[in-house]
Amino acid sequence: MLLRILGHTIFGDYMFYSVSDEVTSIDLDEIDSSDLTLGYIDKSELEKTVEKFHFNKKAVIECEKSRKYFRQQIESYDDYIFATLKIANNNTFDSFAFFVSGNLFMIVDVNSHDESIRNVFMSFLGKISGYDDDIEKIVFLFFDSLFEMDSRAIESMQDKIGKMEEIVEKNRTKNNFNLQLLDIKNKLINMRNYYEHIIDITEIISDNYNDIFSRKNVKYFKYIEKKAQRLKECVDFMRDNVMHLREAYQSYLELKLNETMKLLTAFTVVFSPLTLITGWYGMNFRYMPMLSWKYGYLLTIIISIIVAIVIVVIFKKKKLI
Repeated sequence: MLLRILGHTIFGDYMFYSVSDEVTSIDLDEIDSSDLTLGYIDKSELEKTVEKFHFNKKAVIECEKSRKYFRQQIESYDDYIFATLKIANNNTFDSFAFFVSGNLFMIVDVNSHDESIRNVFMSFLGKISGYDDDIEKIVFLFFDSLFEMDSRAIESMQDKIGKMEEIVEKNRTKNNFNLQLLDIKNKLINMRNYYEHIIDITEIISDNYNDIFSRKNVKYFKYIEKKAQRLKECVDFMRDNVMHLREAYQSYLELKLNETMKLLTAFTVVFSPLTLITGWYGMNFRYMPMLSWKYGYLLTIIISIIVAIVIVVIFKKKKLI
């Protein structure tokens, strides 16, 4: 089956593409159940589309839930599979769902802050070659496009962690450094959950217990699972780096505190004898030595300076300051 992408037309908030001898844009009412169909719809069009394909209306409820909670849901029916997935996108979450059967792959954009889901779908369309007529490979190509976006995010995160390591090594940290580490840690936790959800979904799809997919093409779902596993391992590696970075930062703070305490201790030790001298002569007894001597004040100053110098020299030799 030779496929050619002729282009696309956006009908409101949804796009459908019929795959027969070529890939063409069609309206919802023009969908032929016998043709391989790719679809992208907004959540506002979900209820009408569910009725069109006779899907379980529970999908509408699950999509609403996926907007509120970081969770994945997958339901297997006799002739199709429905799943929801939430993507950690910077400090926001993008949710999408998908339906897949023997001749349909449809994405539901549940909650996208920057049209990232739509962009992934359009990138995925561009990957379809002249011989991609298997639904399993088409699903693989979509997730491959999704992973490309993730790979860029992971590379950006790796660069950020590398720069933060350099900042710690050069002692150039700022007061909000700990908050930055916490923010990165939370993002990595969300990314890890996201890949775990993909692994869970692909494992269930790969089981193919309802025989929707060709047995020889189930391998494409295994490819998705392996890629998600590798990305998850990469995220785990970055999490370990962040933990080591946090430990290094805590060690730096402790070292800085120790140096400050050493300096304060040195000042305390230097001035303690001087405080003793001034306190002693501050008692104002009538017959204390040198009270009436005209050089007594000068001698007290000289003794204080000598004592301070001796203590500083001792500290220097002991490398305490």
